[in-house]
Amino acid sequence: RDGDDWVIDGTKAWITHGGVADFYTLLARTGGEGPRGITAFLVPADAEGVSAAPPEHKMGLKGSPTAQVHFDGVRVSDTHRLGEEGQGFAVALSALDSGRLGIAACAIGVAQAALNEALAYTHGREQFGRPLAQQAAMAKLFCTDAAMSVTTDAVQLLGGYGYTTDFPVERYMREAKVLQIVEGTNQIQRMVIARHLAGPESGK
Repeated sequence: RDGDDWVIDGTKAWITHGGVADFYTLLARTGGEGPRGITAFLVPADAEGVSAAPPEHKMGLKGSPTAQVHFDGVRVSDTHRLGEEGQGFAVALSALDSGRLGIAACAIGVAQAALNEALAYTHGREQFGRPLAQQAAMAKLFCTDAAMSVTTDAVQLLGGYGYTTDFPVERYMREAKVLQIVEGTNQIQRMVIARHLAGPESGK
């Protein structure tokens, strides 16, 4: 603290809208160790000393850049403090709750858009040709679903890095996805298997 101002130094990675936001909600250590030593501030993006690194090369979310944000001797008035000094951890938890609701809404939107697209495509296209043999359908279904599960977990385990092109797991996940689609989608494989198990009359 310096009089009525706070002087902030540090760097934070994986900032949503880093470099394009108008302001940042910043959590800084203003006291001792532990959560009680953290205070929240509202920092204008055009404040002197605020800068952003080039955006990360992500697999998706292209409309929302993610970047490191640097704070080099940034002076912030105490009037820009959010909550009381030392209450930053509680402010952060509250912000996370709101953010998680936003992510939930995004997920529902993506799922609905994907469902709409899939339904529009499948309703306008007729499936024809001889189905694959039942054993081949089982092998294709099991192996490609397993590949998708393993590669998705690999991306998850690497955290934010797994979502960038700097590591190969994002490519593995993309390649696994297409394997669930080519040579008959896995939905078709389930139909082939089900018809075999239920008998030839099940398809009528």
